[in-house]
Amino acid sequence: MKSKILLLLVFLIGYNTIESQRVRSEIIQVKKRNSAFIPLPLEAKTFSSNNVYLQIHGLERVNSDADLRIVGKMFPAYRHSEWAIGSNVYLTRTRSEDILFSQPVELTITDRDGQILYYRVFNYFKFTRDSETSPNVYMESDMFAYNGISEHLSYMFSPLYEPEFRTRLHYIHRSDDHDDLNHAYNIAMEAVEKYNDGNTEPALKLFYEAIDIWQNALKEADLNNRRSRINRNIAEGVYRNLMQVLSITGRFEEAGQIIEESKEAMGVMFNLRIARHEYNKQRMELMAKGKDERFTNFFHFELDPDQKPLLSGGHQFLPSGIPAISNYIVGSWRYYAVTPDGLPHSAEDFDALNHTANLPDETVELLHLLPDGSKINQEGSWERSERYRLDDPMPFWRVFNGPDGHPYLIFAYEQEEFDDIAGNMRHLDLHRIFHVCDERLVLMSPNFNPNSDVSGNFIHLQRVGLVTDL
Repeated sequence: MKSKILLLLVFLIGYNTIESQRVRSEIIQVKKRNSAFIPLPLEAKTFSSNNVYLQIHGLERVNSDADLRIVGKMFPAYRHSEWAIGSNVYLTRTRSEDILFSQPVELTITDRDGQILYYRVFNYFKFTRDSETSPNVYMESDMFAYNGISEHLSYMFSPLYEPEFRTRLHYIHRSDDHDDLNHAYNIAMEAVEKYNDGNTEPALKLFYEAIDIWQNALKEADLNNRRSRINRNIAEGVYRNLMQVLSITGRFEEAGQIIEESKEAMGVMFNLRIARHEYNKQRMELMAKGKDERFTNFFHFELDPDQKPLLSGGHQFLPSGIPAISNYIVGSWRYYAVTPDGLPHSAEDFDALNHTANLPDETVELLHLLPDGSKINQEGSWERSERYRLDDPMPFWRVFNGPDGHPYLIFAYEQEEFDDIAGNMRHLDLHRIFHVCDERLVLMSPNFNPNSDVSGNFIHLQRVGLVTDL
């Protein structure tokens, strides 16, 4: 009997010791001053917009005589019967529970003289499983869509934007065996206060000291032993502290390595709990790029550096019918490659951020396609300069089935030319639509280079999205 009582006491003492070493946390908020990606030709302090949800943080909203005028327009959603998202292609006959809608939004920013500073057509793609509801119910609300666009614009245009990143720092409650970790927590909390007050250098020294302590602690982690000093529960707190503080201090590569290491070590449930940490890292990294001299052109932000040209033998996707194709290609697109004499067989050495090397000199950078096929006049845009040869006036456009049975994207500067497309085909600017998905568009242009094989010039475009959609 005495031996059983002794064993029970030993168990309770051990259990209480483990339970007393609970990982606790405190909420922190870190302020970071934005560095605008796009230097405006004027010092903007005020803005006005046509929607209460559409704004630029850090600038003052006024009703008239604003430095910047923001106008947003939402178009009706379109229901797609088949879809291609990125490199994955599914048809509704194999995934009938998934229904895809697309929702275009037109955005224009002008200065006080009416000159266009920024213009984009964003096309949101959204899934639902409710087949009984009409498309318009699944339009993005103006609050949701414009809040996302507003954050995007604030990063781009507002040097006064100072977002707050909310997270937690972890410590060990009621433990005499984790003085090092609690010391790291205390100096990191002190560093946050200094950082938010603008005392960056002293704050960074404290952050670096805390990082060293946490990294050394992980070296002795034993995730499968509850009694170890750095067990699974405590290691989780250390990992989360590291990924946050490494991001705050701008050590993004190390933060990414810690995130991947911790995901592999800690398992699925942990991966779900660090979504906020990954979000904060991505936003802070985006802000750091705005201060990096290497990112001097805005296409460094709008182009996905991992995007490759469509390869010969790669999966080609075209939805069925002119309305479906037309709604898929709505949006703003960046030219990033022209491959003469056919599709490339390999793209291992292709660098999307060096895309100007893959384009002829006369290629415009952007193509804007509104849902109604209307003309877009952008002469005088700030983007048309030696650095950015962008935003020439965009003509009217239509998608048309050619006599060879293939769909064509056709442009005309007079709308009447579409009255007899078949009769005017020799005079129209036309491009065969070879592939389209939510990320990229591939056109085959018989008029692009008359000195080469007319069947082999492929123009690769990447859809422009919000730079904050990482």
